[in-house]
Amino acid sequence: MRLVLVALAVAALAAEARADVIGRPLVLAPGSIEGGVAVETNLAPRRVGKALSIAPDVLVGVTPRLTLGIVHSARALGLVATGDGLCLGGIYRGCNDAYKNLALDARWSIRAGRAGRAGGFALAAHGRALVRRFDPLLPSVRVGALARWRRGAFEVASDPYLQLGLWHRDRGNRAVIGVPLWLAVAPTCRWALYLHTGVRGEVAVFGDAWAVPIAVGTRVAVTPRVDVSAEGGFERLGGPLNTGNLRSAWIAVDLRWP
Repeated sequence: MRLVLVALAVAALAAEARADVIGRPLVLAPGSIEGGVAVETNLAPRRVGKALSIAPDVLVGVTPRLTLGIVHSARALGLVATGDGLCLGGIYRGCNDAYKNLALDARWSIRAGRAGRAGGFALAAHGRALVRRFDPLLPSVRVGALARWRRGAFEVASDPYLQLGLWHRDRGNRAVIGVPLWLAVAPTCRWALYLHTGVRGEVAVFGDAWAVPIAVGTRVAVTPRVDVSAEGGFERLGGPLNTGNLRSAWIAVDLRWP
């Protein structure tokens, strides 16, 4: 009986550890898959619900240090935005593009950090090949890094990058620098609240047109393999061209296997 109780306790602790919503590895174990679907919407005045889009993401662990994926969502790209992936309803529902923001994602672990609540510091190189729009074709590449520091119930994460337009720079596909920042607290191991902010702007006019998003979100581990997340906020609340009218929100379901 004691052995059974010990086994049950160990299994419960393992489930709790897998369900921990912060401090997770930046790259996946070989053969592991993490996929999710986000539903994004506009919250701007007189445009609530326009546009409504469905943005899928999937990541696959290839080696102990390499994770590859295909992503679409604003959250995967470190943005506070809407209309990514497949936009529903056509132009009369705010969809200027039926499909946009397709990215090939690659992560290479540099420092894994520690397991458990100690967490420590983790770092991975992060590269993406992105097509923001298909008409006109606006391809670009992003080079940067994923960084995460965790201590107890608190986590700080960032995904700084330099984005270089490859074509049609005269149509807005110019070089951009971005430093997304997430500040999270987990009251329990299965539930976290976070602030999403940072800074982003075109390199050529950064001093005159940088922007600071402000959003708040939550993430809940429904089971050790299923998360539900939501975020809402302002796309450009700070900076020289700040406005409170650009607002967006999303809700997502994520699954992990095994």
